[in-house]
Amino acid sequence: LHALGPDAAVDALLAWDGKPDPGLPPAPITRTARPGREEYAGKSREERQEIAQEYRRADRLQFAAIREWWTQCMLRSAFPLRERLTLFWHGHFTSGYRDVRNSYHMYVQNTLLRRHAAGDFRALLHDISRDPAMLEYLDNNRNRKGRPNENYAREVMELFTLGVGHYTEDDIKEAARAFTGWTFSGNRFVFQRGAHDDGEKTVLGTTGKLDGDDICDILLAQPAAARHVAGRLYSYFAHADPDPAVLDGLARTLTEADWQLRPVLRRLFRSRAFYSPRATGTRIKSPVELIVGLHRSLGLDPDAALGLSLLADSLGQGLMDPP
Repeated sequence: LHALGPDAAVDALLAWDGKPDPGLPPAPITRTARPGREEYAGKSREERQEIAQEYRRADRLQFAAIREWWTQCMLRSAFPLRERLTLFWHGHFTSGYRDVRNSYHMYVQNTLLRRHAAGDFRALLHDISRDPAMLEYLDNNRNRKGRPNENYAREVMELFTLGVGHYTEDDIKEAARAFTGWTFSGNRFVFQRGAHDDGEKTVLGTTGKLDGDDICDILLAQPAAARHVAGRLYSYFAHADPDPAVLDGLARTLTEADWQLRPVLRRLFRSRAFYSPRATGTRIKSPVELIVGLHRSLGLDPDAALGLSLLADSLGQGLMDPP
């Protein structure tokens, strides 16, 4: 990378678009669904309880295996920046197993974040809004016409796109109505038309019979959205207090690229601000970054690196299980 120089090195780190990663180990998935009605049919209450308990036990074991698999992906990946961005988006679009209670859905979300890691943020936002783990985690599967649940509508504005101060409580209430009926069945997103409020809503000055997709696009049309997303990337990779002019430039790049993430990452990694004394040696590594970084830097054998997710737990960072 040093021999390539900064520009070519950045291109090399981002050069995975559409390529399979030869370093990723196979995912340890043995169960993709909860027990169905047919498995409970004709069983006594005690037998049904036994089936449910066995599923929960097996699902916890699969969840532990999935977390360990992800640390192995980080250790072995031929595209380490993609894994680093997958970890970043996992912190941005937070979901956790304790609420989701479905290890396969956590795995599906992880693959979604990896697929969009440096791609189209607009597509990522639309897809994460349909993601079963996210729908469960933020209670949108309980969002019904006449009884709107505001959890997802609030977080999609506060955390995912705009940041505090760029929307009102009325915007949240109206957006929650737009997301009514967005739920899942099994492992797939489902739009329940009968549960959807198809009346007119007004969100951030736009009025119409809005649905969840409309809300995503309205949010991304706000100037605050590009600044928020660019600021989160800058804070994660450089330091927590970006110069306003640098942030404006990154946000402008993001909007001019129609929410493609690669151009803004290239601009960030090639910027003087990224290599400035202010950005050097100022970030404290998270437990996962520390553990994985040490193993990769020292060239340790990934086959001997077992139990890293538990080690990260003991240091305060539980993958797929945020505080």
